[in-house]
Amino acid sequence: VLKAGGGFEIRDLPIPEPGFDECLIEVSSCGVCTSDMGAWKNGLGHEEVLGHEVIGRIAKTGADVTEFEIGQIVTGCIMQGYAEYTVAKAEKLILLSDDTQDKDAIFEPFVCLLSGVDRLAPTAQAKIAVVGAGYMGLALMQILKCRGITNITAIDKAESALKNVSDITGCKAVYPEDVAGEVFDIVFEVGGSQSSLDLASSLGRQYGILGILGYHPCVRTVDMQLWAGKALTAVNIFEYRQNKQLDYMKEALLYETQGKLSSGKLITHSFSFEDITQAFTTHCNKPEGYIKGIVKLK
Repeated sequence: VLKAGGGFEIRDLPIPEPGFDECLIEVSSCGVCTSDMGAWKNGLGHEEVLGHEVIGRIAKTGADVTEFEIGQIVTGCIMQGYAEYTVAKAEKLILLSDDTQDKDAIFEPFVCLLSGVDRLAPTAQAKIAVVGAGYMGLALMQILKCRGITNITAIDKAESALKNVSDITGCKAVYPEDVAGEVFDIVFEVGGSQSSLDLASSLGRQYGILGILGYHPCVRTVDMQLWAGKALTAVNIFEYRQNKQLDYMKEALLYETQGKLSSGKLITHSFSFEDITQAFTTHCNKPEGYIKGIVKLK
């Protein structure tokens, strides 16, 4: 349970009962997401169970649920995943194969990536820059390649991040100073910092597109003269439409089963349920070798 002022407290709570159109899910694992860091540090003013990158098994079905059976592995639009059991409407769930490994089934983060690629609509010939080569940047490069887009340059100031780009995606990986004066058709800002936003803005060509994918939980400044001088199109890449979320998760799952996507390569750290605070601390500190962490409940 996220306490009102921040931080977690493990409690024994009653197992929830699914409604007529819901499934009770025994959670196997739940990813650690940057979007939850602020709540963990500062609280939300009320208590809440976090966790939205969930995989688990159906433990019970509501009276009207016919499309799922007890024991099946599912993911989807599932909330309150940092718990042994949670409930979700059946229409929000996606069935996974029995041999799907937990680390390969965190498909929720790919929703915004696929939505962003659709909204920015890069052509196969487009010259693409990805500013920030953490988990989301690496995942984005995989998705771009799944969509047939290969002229991709990843930009990061950390040597370890650039090595991950080469090892995991095979894309070109450079330091910020290596692209000074260069421009790109589409720039994805994935760093979530003022410096990454500034760099991404500088790399867009005239009439180019800037896709803001980084998580910015604060006020940022924008050089509007630069944006206006380039006539940049800026797009905030987030996806809240539930039907689209499910469609994009299914697309990511298809790429995984086809061998085009290797989401498991991006999971580097696993934590027990009792060590959830350590999981969040590690995500914030990002030690050497860290890309993405999951909390394992089974």
